[in-house]
Amino acid sequence: MATNTPKTRKLHPLHIVLAIVVTLVLNIGGMILMSGLKDTSPPPVTSEVGKVTTFEVQAPRQKKRPPAEKRSRQRVTKTQVSAVAPPNLPSSIQSPALLAAALDLSDMIGSELQDSSGPDELIMSEKTVDEPPRAIRQPAALYPQDAADQGIQGYVQLRLLVNRDGIVKKVHVEKAAPAGVFEEAAKQAAIRWSFSPAMFEGQPVSVWVRQRMIFSLDDGGL
Repeated sequence: MATNTPKTRKLHPLHIVLAIVVTLVLNIGGMILMSGLKDTSPPPVTSEVGKVTTFEVQAPRQKKRPPAEKRSRQRVTKTQVSAVAPPNLPSSIQSPALLAAALDLSDMIGSELQDSSGPDELIMSEKTVDEPPRAIRQPAALYPQDAADQGIQGYVQLRLLVNRDGIVKKVHVEKAAPAGVFEEAAKQAAIRWSFSPAMFEGQPVSVWVRQRMIFSLDDGGL
């Protein structure tokens, strides 16, 4: 009895080549697809923190208060009450009463010829008045705190217009040493002074006077 042996079908060489090509194409396509999927994946998330600059704000230092003994002397303002001599003459301190300054009439021009308290009130000089004004109230000047803390002393020379009521109407700083330290304190004090008015022929009149105010932290003058 004869057996039928299946015949092996021979593949055509062209079929083999096509199979290889298809396999390669599929493999390459799969690789490209996988590569594309990798590229479209989201980038890794990184955390980036900017540089933080830290600084410290300090409160201003408190000034040390002077000792009690020094504070008690800060309000001591020596007031030299004297007439200021004309140029080329030595000035001197002679009396505690305020004397009228020597002021030539030629210096009194413009608005200074009239007091603000009355349009027809003339301002006279020491040469023309019969009696100069006398101080009846002189509140002390306050010593500037910064100057006291630094031990600074000095003086201010003022020119005051005292009207016929004995009130200081104007205050001008003529000179000061050191400059820019005591002027304001001197003006604030002088504007509050009051006087018995200068007299001329039995009538009160306005007059310009000069005042030197010395600021000292001890008992000695400048």
